[in-house]
Amino acid sequence: MADRRDGQRFPLRLRVDWGAGEEPGASLQAGETFDISATGFYVRGSEGALQAGSPVELRVCLPILDPHCPVDLRGQGRVVRIDQLDGRQVGVAVSFDRIELKADDWESLT
Repeated sequence: MADRRDGQRFPLRLRVDWGAGEEPGASLQAGETFDISATGFYVRGSEGALQAGSPVELRVCLPILDPHCPVDLRGQGRVVRIDQLDGRQVGVAVSFDRIELKADDWESLT
């Protein structure tokens, strides 16, 4: 089967808070990215009620530039694939629908 990924993947292990994007105020679960690109990411987390096509909300704190001014990647996406891993762990491939970068103080980063 051909690889259908659109962008180069980077093997970054970052904490990600993610979960169902349908319910406003729904609690997000902690997970860890396995890889990330400009078009999506693959996260490991606990087994849940997500299915292929489900909307996902996400927040990743990026450890770049200035440790005193965290930069968050926030956005929404859709589940592309769910892989059963060890025990109750799953791997979830997510394609971004919308992402944005947020920083508390952009001026301090320049």
